[in-house]
Amino acid sequence: MGPSIRLVATAKKLERLGPRWVWGVLCETSTGILNSKERLLASCAPVGADLCLDAVSAVGLFPVNLAGVRLATAVSGKGLAALPGLVAVFHDGRVAAAGQVPRYLDIADYESAAGVPFTHSSNLLSSLDRSLTATRWPEKFERVARDSLELRTNLRELGLRVVAPEADAAPGILTIALPAGADSEGVATALSAEGIQVSWMSSYLRQRHWVQICLMGAYDNLALLRVPRLLARSVQRRKGARLREDFRRRCAAGNTAVE
Repeated sequence: MGPSIRLVATAKKLERLGPRWVWGVLCETSTGILNSKERLLASCAPVGADLCLDAVSAVGLFPVNLAGVRLATAVSGKGLAALPGLVAVFHDGRVAAAGQVPRYLDIADYESAAGVPFTHSSNLLSSLDRSLTATRWPEKFERVARDSLELRTNLRELGLRVVAPEADAAPGILTIALPAGADSEGVATALSAEGIQVSWMSSYLRQRHWVQICLMGAYDNLALLRVPRLLARSVQRRKGARLREDFRRRCAAGNTAVE
């Protein structure tokens, strides 16, 4: 979790270490930051390192081109919007011979089976198949990109801070840093009462007083239009409630004189 990859510093470190492969994150879920695959490839090229990508939060949310990437991963949930539980591994054709790595990580073993080498849930597979075939992907990508830009703009206009800088913002994932006095749980609970569900329960979100809006699956555009003002109102109310609570606590402790 963190800011976009510092490419100059990364290139210098690669030159010093000379690794055979580099593992990077295409879309950093916790912050909503999108890293450039092309720049990562350019950093790897001088030292001959293969680039491997975590594309779990990218595939299905916006167009992803894995050309030049050695290995990449995706999942059936998140952007593909099927039931979670399946992992997809993409490769460029260079895989170790079967039996050289643990079986559950053995891509060649999977391919040599010409089918399913281990038991899988038919429900999960059917759900993924339905999502892949029924979704109009170009329309989804365009809609998510458009709605994300509008949402980020409206949130910033209301004084709310989106963690990802606009130049590095990924479509479909918006992490909002709440101001002092507004806690993630209180704000999220208030939004839930209005029919709006946001992410907040992960420890890294609670610790930083962040909430997150994700447009990975189906969502209601009318509800989305309400989010910025509802969020801003919830923040102000929580800040006010926190101030009153702090004031009462000081009074009870005898640290504040009340006339």
